[in-house]
Amino acid sequence: MDNYAHSEDEDSVRDDTQSRPTAVTRLDQDKSLFDDWLRDKREDTYRSARHSNAGDESTLVGSNLKDTEDVPIISSPREYQTELFERAKEKNIIAVLDTGTGKTLIAALLLRHIVEQELDDRRAGRDHRLAFFLVDKVALVHQQYRVLEANLDFPMDSLTGESGSVIYTQEFWNQTRDKKTVVVCTAEILHQCLCHSFVRMEQVNLLIFDEAHHAKKNHPYARIVKDFYATLEKNTCKSPRILGMTASPVDAKTNIHVAAAQLEGLLHCEIATVSDPTVFSRADINKPTEGFIEFQNMDVPFETVLWQRLNQLVGRNRAFDRLFTYSRECTAYLGRWAADRVWKLWLTEQEAQKIEAKIEHDLSQMDCLQPIEVLNAERGAIEAVRQAYQLLKDHVTELKFDRFHLSHKIIKLIEHLKEEFDPMTDKCVVFAEQRLTVALLADLFQQSDLRLRGYKAGTLVSI
Repeated sequence: MDNYAHSEDEDSVRDDTQSRPTAVTRLDQDKSLFDDWLRDKREDTYRSARHSNAGDESTLVGSNLKDTEDVPIISSPREYQTELFERAKEKNIIAVLDTGTGKTLIAALLLRHIVEQELDDRRAGRDHRLAFFLVDKVALVHQQYRVLEANLDFPMDSLTGESGSVIYTQEFWNQTRDKKTVVVCTAEILHQCLCHSFVRMEQVNLLIFDEAHHAKKNHPYARIVKDFYATLEKNTCKSPRILGMTASPVDAKTNIHVAAAQLEGLLHCEIATVSDPTVFSRADINKPTEGFIEFQNMDVPFETVLWQRLNQLVGRNRAFDRLFTYSRECTAYLGRWAADRVWKLWLTEQEAQKIEAKIEHDLSQMDCLQPIEVLNAERGAIEAVRQAYQLLKDHVTELKFDRFHLSHKIIKLIEHLKEEFDPMTDKCVVFAEQRLTVALLADLFQQSDLRLRGYKAGTLVSI
């Protein structure tokens, strides 16, 4: 099993609706537009799939989660996708569709439409403009780029923080506008480039916001629209088209109508979904089956014996503050075992050496006239870190599948996996909010005491 857990990108160690097209010719025209350029792609893809590892069933199922991202997802757009595409051509919309119903296909249709217009403009000698597909997480940059690259025959680029400082230069963006038509990146990258005028909003022809419900307060989605798009919209007709995509336009505990109206106002869009919901029952759509697992109320957080012993050693060292907080809270929602285990995962020999080096550096920067007690306290802090590391090295974190060691929430998760999950054929994604929770869950699934045979857990976190 490839079991990926995904956390949010944070520093904390914790982690008019329009009527649908009634003319059959409109749908036929849209389909015919794609026939020529899709035919070659589909034939090439299927031909290569047949000739590589013929007879190996795994080539059809895929060896990991990204297999389906590298092949065309469009054979012909479904009626409801064409409907929303047509509406997106006419006005800014937030397309609301359930997971698995093909929101990315609508984005690909709109990108193709906008970029074809852009190429005509470039041939006419007009200024070059770029389309931006914006996501909230680094991992989604790679995922969405692969999907678009497999379905669109236009020069594109994908950018993340790993792309280096070169992306924050005027020369880079001049070359990108000359050579590319679409950029897939995190919203923060575009926001920073707009702030430094490496990119101007009038040089953008399309903004696609993936998971658009994140647009609130000071999120980069919100800042891009409020600080740059809104001003341009008032002063020029060259404002870019906006497409938002989400399975749920509201993720806040507030009045749904108020929250939806606020999202529409912020993104300068109208929320749009299909005019005939019965199309989903008629279409061959792989919609997920949702279920709920009930678990008991979480326990009150407490300090384990290990927590208390470590607190005596390094409780005053600010480098450990957030881990002390996490470990205590962890007892409530993961359990006693995880609260102790997290220390071993975090305070490695390398991490201990880094903390010692910082203390030594701080000590070397101290005024030699400091009281001897202060200097001795700093020297003692180094020894305390070494003792804490040795304590963890010798500590045995016992694990049993019971409520003493694990929270009821984790027990129910594992029981569900044992009942429903086949590691030989299935894959599973477990989402968590905090980085350390991601690491702990992956580590937990590998513990032999749980007897989860065949499970192979990995982690995926945002940078």
